[in-house]
Amino acid sequence: MPTVSTLGREQTGGQVGPACYAFGRVPGRQSVTVEFDGQLHRIRVGREGVWAFIKIRTGPGDRGFPALRD
Repeated sequence: MPTVSTLGREQTGGQVGPACYAFGRVPGRQSVTVEFDGQLHRIRVGREGVWAFIKIRTGPGDRGFPALRD
């Protein structure tokens, strides 16, 4: 059975109501940059390489989902 320490780089995301989310794993990194709603967000990576992002859109016309930029 795979464990967090044996997984490679992964990422996924989606939407629940007005909130968009993304999460993933980037072994060996201290932070990642997520682009969302026209802004860049620096996200800290945990010691197992896991990061998570969740945010509600700021306007009704906003489109797109969080995207990992690093």
